[in-house]
Amino acid sequence: MSSTDVTLFIPEFGITDTRTLISGGNVEISVQSGVVMSRVNGLHANKVLRVEATGSVSVVGGFQGTSSFSTTSETFIVLPTNTLGKAYVVAAYDNGDFLPDGISELVVSSLIANTQINIVLGGKTVTTTLTNQYDSYQVFAGQADFPDATDVTGALVHADQHVVVMSGHSWGRVPVDREWNDAMLEQVPPLTNLGTHYVLTPFLTHINGYNYRVIATLCQTTITITPTGGSTITDTLQPGEFYESDSATVVDITSDNPILVAQYCQGGKQYRSDAGDPCMIIIPPTELFSGELYFSTGTLSSEHINIVTECDYISKVYLDNSLLSDAGKLQTSDGSFCVIQETVSTTTDVHYVNINTNTDESASLLVVSYGFGKAMGHGHVERFNMSKYYFKEIYFLTIHWVLRGDSF
Repeated sequence: MSSTDVTLFIPEFGITDTRTLISGGNVEISVQSGVVMSRVNGLHANKVLRVEATGSVSVVGGFQGTSSFSTTSETFIVLPTNTLGKAYVVAAYDNGDFLPDGISELVVSSLIANTQINIVLGGKTVTTTLTNQYDSYQVFAGQADFPDATDVTGALVHADQHVVVMSGHSWGRVPVDREWNDAMLEQVPPLTNLGTHYVLTPFLTHINGYNYRVIATLCQTTITITPTGGSTITDTLQPGEFYESDSATVVDITSDNPILVAQYCQGGKQYRSDAGDPCMIIIPPTELFSGELYFSTGTLSSEHINIVTECDYISKVYLDNSLLSDAGKLQTSDGSFCVIQETVSTTTDVHYVNINTNTDESASLLVVSYGFGKAMGHGHVERFNMSKYYFKEIYFLTIHWVLRGDSF
């Protein structure tokens, strides 16, 4: 079996940790809570983790709280540096008026010293320079930079060098009036990795559905939203404006310009008789679906995946070399894309999903991984087809104050 060396660098403490990863396996590296950014608006030095690998790997960041915050959890896909860009639009969630501890937020991290960034939100622009290579700039809605904002969704980020952008909510509720709250965090893809066609899928065990936001990147963007079994909705948005709704079924979204789409697990007693916390997932467009992938699950009491592919291929999807039944498949209103939902084992370190077509190399799929426990919830997409954009195996991510626990 082939192997890959994976190295984690923590610049702030000068720590280097190298592990060997066997093909088809995974390795988990814990990070001490000292690398977490403080709850202070503005510039922070060296609050970045750098991951390098000698071969192609997927990197998923995650956290599960300990001590008094033992019921917080979230996961997110980490994007390789060659997929990063200079222009972004941000997805997060509202502050609400129930918890002073919860704040809508975003953070921008530099890969190159002396990177200038501009953040535009609500007609106001903040400009700053990230002086050092691993500097980060953090923005909290309602604080110094944007005191009138209650939500950083729709913030436009522009930089003169490639940057990492992460966003979410430190302790939010979805919807804002729903009981139970949790941290929500995702790494945002640049505008160059967005598309015009998205498929949203419901979460297993969540009986009341999910929320979603569609965020425009260009002027006069027309979006068309078609829930399966429901009426088609159209809207026109300007850059940074978003449309929000909820659904309990598959939703097909198209647009005439690139858009960012975020999906949210609802909090409250949506998970059987227990309380599942909210989560946030940035959904890739169908243009970036992948042909096959390896993935590992979370460790909550209920872990699941949604597999999305064109209906022509739904009867040929394999999980861990076993053909999946499409008897209970869901589908978009026009029957073009289908969904299989599966509960997955947490005792298996790594799972493998593929489409067995033998001859059709255009077959592709998306895997949405998520899990729920009592007062906990997490979700992310597994590695999608970024191969057209990158060849290196280098990753950056920022661990900011929203990570309340001790493990990564």
